[in-house]
Amino acid sequence: ILVRLAITPWGGTLAPVLAGETNLLQRIQEARYFQQVELNTILLAFALTIGIFTLGLWSMRRHDTVYLWFSGICLAWATGIAHTVIYYNPLPYSVWLPVVHTAIDA
Repeated sequence: ILVRLAITPWGGTLAPVLAGETNLLQRIQEARYFQQVELNTILLAFALTIGIFTLGLWSMRRHDTVYLWFSGICLAWATGIAHTVIYYNPLPYSVWLPVVHTAIDA
């Protein structure tokens, strides 16, 4: 049994401890991976595509600031999603986590 407690200035995480048959735990792990990583990968691609598309629309019609605001919202959402998808982040955790929390708050 492995219990991991991660505490940072931004909060702490304690994943629930599961015990059971290997087959059951494997199915639970695969379902969580699908829900938490694979779906977020698709949503990240969608958010980036829409964010870049609306940024392009704003560049053609700069007087319509709604495109710029919507693009900013999509890119902020993509930053929050990227936190759940990226395994090996090149940025230090002390820099990346405040960026993610600021994007989510935005």
